[in-house]
Amino acid sequence: MSTVVNAAALEAEFARAILAASRNVTPAAQETACRHIIDFAGVALAGSVHPRVRLAAGTLAGPLSGGTAGGRLIGSGERTELDTAVMLNAMAGHIHDFDDDEVLLSIAHTTVPVMAAAWTLADALGASGRQVVAAYICGVETMMRLGQIVNPRHYRDGWHSSATLGVFGAAVAAAILQGLDEEALLHALRFATSMSAGIRASFGSDGKALQLGLAARNGIVAARVARAGLRCSAGTLFGEQGYAAMYGGSAQDPAAAIRAFGAPSGLLEPGLTIKRYPCCTATHTAVDAVLGLMREHDIEADRIAALEVDVGVDLPPILIYDRPRSGLEGKFSMKYCVAAAARYGRLGIAEFEDDRVAEAGVQAFMDRVDIRVDHATPRPAVGLADHAKVTLRLADGNVLQRQYAHPSGSRQRPFTADQLQEKFLACATDCLPRAQARDTWTRLLALPATADFRTIAQACVAA
Repeated sequence: MSTVVNAAALEAEFARAILAASRNVTPAAQETACRHIIDFAGVALAGSVHPRVRLAAGTLAGPLSGGTAGGRLIGSGERTELDTAVMLNAMAGHIHDFDDDEVLLSIAHTTVPVMAAAWTLADALGASGRQVVAAYICGVETMMRLGQIVNPRHYRDGWHSSATLGVFGAAVAAAILQGLDEEALLHALRFATSMSAGIRASFGSDGKALQLGLAARNGIVAARVARAGLRCSAGTLFGEQGYAAMYGGSAQDPAAAIRAFGAPSGLLEPGLTIKRYPCCTATHTAVDAVLGLMREHDIEADRIAALEVDVGVDLPPILIYDRPRSGLEGKFSMKYCVAAAARYGRLGIAEFEDDRVAEAGVQAFMDRVDIRVDHATPRPAVGLADHAKVTLRLADGNVLQRQYAHPSGSRQRPFTADQLQEKFLACATDCLPRAQARDTWTRLLALPATADFRTIAQACVAA
């Protein structure tokens, strides 16, 4: 990678670039950030009442003796130790796998680890909405630029980059909200290297959401110890035995990624995808095609004799369940996702309940689904190709085809404001009364002008 001297200079340049970006948030980046923060709030509210999150909260969240001390849980408003609250809010944000992600640099769910840390800390500190937006933007881009350095090998080797990179994003968000200077931020990043963990083998289990929770919590810890004055060795990020070399291989050069920081914001290019469906994004282009064809041609599931999906080589290693046994496994099964979309005519949170996966009709429909790998699908230099082609072979002999290179909700096929509101309200009303959910939506739209973030956090506590 680099000598210790060169690595130290690169690491300092990285910290400097992050702080510069935090002071130069453009209107376009701010507007985009607000959309993703709103999306986080919605999916976290839905996740806050998930039985697995409540189980984790009951196990990990100890009571506090003092009024407003510690951190507050989204949805319930319960208070516990700050680190634990950050972890549980991240788990709530990710348990449905309905949170946004980015597939070209970080190959990660970037918003949840960053925003869980930023949300919980800003609520504790009474930070302004503008500070939250800046912390979020820089935390997300930190994940993206580190992903640019360590991927594609990092992800392909089996690392869960939402967690391994998420700790850095959370550390940056916490550092910015607490006003850390360049030296302290530098050491927060270095400390985060010691807490970067998470593997893709956990996909389809509670371990996936827990890994994001741990990443968000550990990012807070990294920022806290750096703020207190602890210091970490030069070279832990970009040295010969540093993070980039150990987690991504020795061929990557950090300098280009550092120079690209904020020019423009990674939120704008390549951008993130707001999910239409609560399952792995690798299934979304295929599900878009299935639902689009069925609606446009007024097709019922029983008219489909065969359903073929052609995907690139990147997707099968992610979609690891051929015959899922649970809703969590179903989120990583192309067969289940397209079969459920065809069978139920939609693909929402309810379609990933365990009983929906076990339903006899959808199980029988999966026998009609054939997943094929198209080795000619172009692969990006760093990230993943989401391209899918769907062929419906109908019982009457007709054949219908559709293909998408990008999923709905991506920068190339973005949500409208109405679609974002529809998703937010559908998620938020799993936890909040509808009138409160609508009021919360309005408050979130005004986030940059909000003087005290605690008013927004309070709006996300069920009345």
